[in-house]
Parts: sequence; structure tokens; C-alpha cells
Amino acid sequence: MTSSLDRLTEQERRLLTLLAQGHTAKTIASAEGLSVNVVNERLRSARRKTGAVSSRELARLVGPQTSQENRAKFFGIEPAPDAPHPGRRRGPATGAGRWLVGSLIVMSGILVLVAVATWWVGAQARPEGPVRMPMPLPNLAETGPSWQAVTADSRYPAITYLIPSPDGRAGVFVPQVILSCRDISMSLTVRGFAPQPSWPQPDLTMRIGTVDRVGPPTAVASATGPTLGYKFAIADEVLQPLGRGEPVSFIFNGETQAFPVIPEALRSAFVTNCAALVHPGMRRRGAAGDRVW
Repeated sequence: MTSSLDRLTEQERRLLTLLAQGHTAKTIASAEGLSVNVVNERLRSARRKTGAVSSRELARLVGPQTSQENRAKFFGIEPAPDAPHPGRRRGPATGAGRWLVGSLIVMSGILVLVAVATWWVGAQARPEGPVRMPMPLPNLAETGPSWQAVTADSRYPAITYLIPSPDGRAGVFVPQVILSCRDISMSLTVRGFAPQPSWPQPDLTMRIGTVDRVGPPTAVASATGPTLGYKFAIADEVLQPLGRGEPVSFIFNGETQAFPVIPEALRSAFVTNCAALVHPGMRRRGAAGDRVW
């Protein structure tokens, strides 16, 4: 079993550790920013790699377990106070007792400070959300609209089609399209369509050559106009036409936006880095699926 544990990905270990700490698939999904289906699929993948009978069994081998008291607090249940032992006389602590209590308080304070520092460093390293635009790009002031790499965080491949800022500020561009990959999902965001005053929104179609991804998008307001977008599983069915340089367009409520072909070096790096996030077996047609969320 030990050798098979080495086959687990970093994400699978993280999900199993959370499971060992008392989380459910639903709370793990909320904490990791994933869907419940994605969490369950990653746990199934971990079981297949290790031959474990259940995810809980595998979690006990991978991650530290939460104590019963901590698990009770996690679910909002306060443990009952200790009942006094019959015949036991409670009195003031002795000198040794006071020293022990003081030492425990100091150690607890140090652990809290370490935990806060670790959280803060992690928060600085983790992106808060999608890349915020408009962004100043003086080197593009003379080039006009173009596809560019987004380099805010090298762990998450992303490309964007930039256009000059609508307010005419020199050297400031806004994204008309953003494509990015994280974990096992590809995200798209497109600007320039008018969301409808209804819910759900009409379907948004991303077309790459002859391949379509269709689904009701989420509409988000921003200072430079509303955006539409959704996520779907990273799949060879989408990556391959992107890598070949097939034309990219978006269709919403009867309107179409078409974009120039992505430059070869840019699309090759994006496709390669996105593909590296997911096992080849999960990228195949049928395994990844075409559902959007």
C-alpha cells in the first residue's frame, strides 16, 4: 500500500487529508472551490490507484485524523464540561501545577502564531480570484488588440484577448476573453455580450473549430462591463483543436463574437500546461465529458 500511495497526486492527498479531518465531500468542495462531483471523482481516482476499499480507509493512511473533540467543534457541537470526580476536592493549583499551566498557555500561543503566519503566507500565494482588469500594459500601446499570456500566477495557465480600454486611457487594455486552467477545470470569461434580465441566462456557446461547449453562463458585473462565463472539465476534445489553431468564437442570444487565431507559441504553451494538470485517461472523450458548471 505504501508504494501505491506514492502514485497519488498532490490534490488527491489534500482531499484525503481533509476527509481524514472530518470533512464531507460537500465541505471539501466548498473549501477547495470545486464541485461535489469533482471531489468524488478525485477520491475514486485515488482508490483506483491504491486499491483501497473506501475513501475513509485511504484517508486514515494519508492524513492525520481529527480528534473527537475537534470533530465535534467542526460540526458546531460543544463538548460537555468535565464532571467533577466524586470525592475529589478542587483547590488552588500548586506551584508545579501553575508552572505546567503557564507552559501550556505559552505553547498554545506559539502554535496559534505559527498557524496564523502559515495561513497568511498561503493567502498571499493563492490568487484571490480571476485576474483583475483593466491592467496597464505599456508595451502593448502600439500593437492594438492581441492574444497575450496572463502571468499573474504561473501555476495556472491563462491566455487573454486584450482590446484597448473603452475609456481611451493610453496603454491600458481590457480582456475581451480569458481562458484559464486550474486543477481539472478550464474556465472561460467573455465580455461584450448583454446579459438578459432573466435566470437562467440563455446558453453561451464556445466554439473551437467544430467543437462546442454549451451551457448557461454566470453573469458578473464589472467596471468595464458585464462578463459571462463558466467552467468545464479539461479535455483533449477542446485542447487538440486549440493546439491546431482552429478559430475561436462565442455565441450568445443570437450574437456571435469571432476572434483571431491564437499565435502558435502562445497556444502551444497554454495547451501543454493545461494538459499537464490532468491525467491523460481523464482527458479522453467520454472520461472528461462536456458538462459545464
